[in-house]
Amino acid sequence: MKVEKRPFDVEPHNVEQEQQLLGAVIVDNDRFHKISGLVKAEHFWEPVHRDIWKAIASRVSNGHLADATTLANDFAAHEGIEQLGGVRYIVRLAGASISGFAVQDYAEDTVRLANARIFMDTLREAASKISENAPMDEVKAGVDLALMEVEEQGKENSIPLVAAFRRAIENMNEAYQDGAPVGIPTGLNALDQRTGGLFAPDLIVLAGRPSMGKTSLATSLGLRTAKAGKAVAIVSLEMDDQGLAQRILSELSGVPYFNYRRAHEMSERDFRSTVESANENSSLPIEIVPPHVRDPGAIFSALRKIDRKYKAVGGLGLVLVDYLQLVTERGNSANERIGKVSNGLKKIATMLHVPVIALSQLSRGVEFRDNKRPMLSDLRDSGQIEQDADVVLFCYRDHYYLSRETPPEDDVELALHNEALGACKNVMEVITAKQRFGSIGTDRIGCAIETNRFWNLEPSLGDRQEEITF
Repeated sequence: MKVEKRPFDVEPHNVEQEQQLLGAVIVDNDRFHKISGLVKAEHFWEPVHRDIWKAIASRVSNGHLADATTLANDFAAHEGIEQLGGVRYIVRLAGASISGFAVQDYAEDTVRLANARIFMDTLREAASKISENAPMDEVKAGVDLALMEVEEQGKENSIPLVAAFRRAIENMNEAYQDGAPVGIPTGLNALDQRTGGLFAPDLIVLAGRPSMGKTSLATSLGLRTAKAGKAVAIVSLEMDDQGLAQRILSELSGVPYFNYRRAHEMSERDFRSTVESANENSSLPIEIVPPHVRDPGAIFSALRKIDRKYKAVGGLGLVLVDYLQLVTERGNSANERIGKVSNGLKKIATMLHVPVIALSQLSRGVEFRDNKRPMLSDLRDSGQIEQDADVVLFCYRDHYYLSRETPPEDDVELALHNEALGACKNVMEVITAKQRFGSIGTDRIGCAIETNRFWNLEPSLGDRQEEITF
């Protein structure tokens, strides 16, 4: 009995087409430049072809020749190519070359087949989730993520410099005429002078050890942005909507948010102040994405819906993700998984053209150093976070650590300890460890973590000014 193949049994691919496309570029490296903005290594179905494309790209990008001879040397010890006949396979690719006029068509069809595989994988996963009675919102989110990836691949391969000049000048002229910064001001002078504000489509990683105040600072920045009339979405993966509301109400009312956990003991004054703050600020354009929405596709789907809701006022102005390590993603290791998450958040920032502040944990190694101020190497689980981020900020409070030290018995040392403790009370250091278009360094701001409040300290310019990084 003959068993017919179902539509999902075979992935769309064309090995011969991939061979001829690679051969055409091997024969004439100039053809690489014509299609390099369209075709990427991941578009090839055959794994060996992906590696060959990467080798061609590396050689051509560095001004070196990528022909059958040089590539044969590169792949002399390649395990995968041995199964296809060894380095002679490279020579056969060159012999299978198509004519130059067909390269663009072959390239477009290779990308089309890759996109078809993305959709097929998505449909398989969607069918699996449906059979498991998963919520339809979750199923739809996976399809949305696939659409996001395909849409990104369909963008222009190049932008003329004159067009880039025009856009840059228009933005600068608008800021010059209005006398307002190009980015979204945070209202914290030291941070605004350091960064110029929050820019789209930047991925801003805000990291710190537990109890350093990163959630408080991020929430405060979101509230300040909403008060300026820009829509804010908070992807709250660790805290439910009530917990987040308590943080915001604490800043608005001045009532410590831990008092809300003991509401039966609250004074009438604090309760009235909280209710009045809620009533006065109920129309703020803040949307909370709840904890069950936690994979990149679902997050993108929710944010796109919010962006459309506020289209009349310019769409989303800021996205907060609390926190990066709680976003779910598949991967063989924590490093791979977190790398996919950070890359996905950067894509979301680009697709929605909005600054995304993603909170991140730091490794425990910080706690074992004498100087516990964080460094880029402390970013937990993945160096990809540092690579994807446009800005990396660390929160650090010396008072947290000093207050947990055993007070010295010597009177002189005790006096010095208490003096240091008083000097750093209600002070947060915001360490700009990476900034693509600005300086790095440390700035000090005032903070009252218990009420989620932050304010300017003088001088507003940072304590340390270091080199500009790109």
